[in-house]
Amino acid sequence: MLAKLIISLDCEGKWGVADRPVERRDFIKTQDLTDCYSRILDVFDKFDAKGTFAFVSALCLTPEEAEDALSEADLRYNSKNWLDTPLAEIRAGSSDGWSAPRLVDLVRQREGHHVCTHGGTHLPYSDVLTPKDSVLWDIGFAKSIHSRLNLGWDTIIFPRNVEGHLDGVASAGIRGYRSMDSVERIAGRLGKAARLANEFVNGDRRGLWGGRSYTESPLCALSPGKFINAEIGIRKCVKPHHTIDRVKKLLDFACANSRVVHMYTHPHNFISDPRMFLKLDAILEIASRLVSEGRLRVITMKDELNGITRV
Repeated sequence: MLAKLIISLDCEGKWGVADRPVERRDFIKTQDLTDCYSRILDVFDKFDAKGTFAFVSALCLTPEEAEDALSEADLRYNSKNWLDTPLAEIRAGSSDGWSAPRLVDLVRQREGHHVCTHGGTHLPYSDVLTPKDSVLWDIGFAKSIHSRLNLGWDTIIFPRNVEGHLDGVASAGIRGYRSMDSVERIAGRLGKAARLANEFVNGDRRGLWGGRSYTESPLCALSPGKFINAEIGIRKCVKPHHTIDRVKKLLDFACANSRVVHMYTHPHNFISDPRMFLKLDAILEIASRLVSEGRLRVITMKDELNGITRV
């Protein structure tokens, strides 16, 4: 089996930080997102590569459409309505970063990319903190927007990587999801330290997925994503050459052992860390060389789902 590379992008706008302090989301502007998506797509085009873009459905609506669709919903997360902040800002005329319907059109205008769901409103699907009825409403809303926009409906990237309510998600017709990397499952400071250490020592490469069978119970867990470092906060100590070297070593290991490398990022990270463009370009340049050598394929999550062996 040839090694494979998947690059997925969690397309959230402000919805991904709806419950965070205002200063954690105010930098996300619709025009800046539009510019970033265009440049990201240009990098993919440069290397004739394709990616998976997972959209929060509410981001794909106009402010009026979002308010109309969500105004009666009460989506509970951690005993609060997840929609309180976004609806308050949209109603106050501050829809910048919450509404960006052009973004999904930019992706669809470029051939070959895969669009999947990142939830209806980025509500985390926690088995503990989110009631089932909230999850069912959110995934149903996402499905209705995908149908209206004529988008595919096959896979999900769970908001915040919280893998929960799998039966409810499967009942909506979703078949597979990006699983969480084992190191990302480690909670607290220990987990943060382990993830930061891997940016330098690459100790997680032996955990890359190979050509083994996958199970559907009730959803198919696809290859786990590894974060493309963004130089934010403590992660400013991880320079671009560290990130590029890490991915190169992951790809070399994958090519030698028939594994899948799945890297992910958020387009809004390209606003706060403009050197993300350099890193994405370098990663795809390495991948392009391996593709030309017949050692690697660059695929999407849909390709992975359609090509797996189920048991």
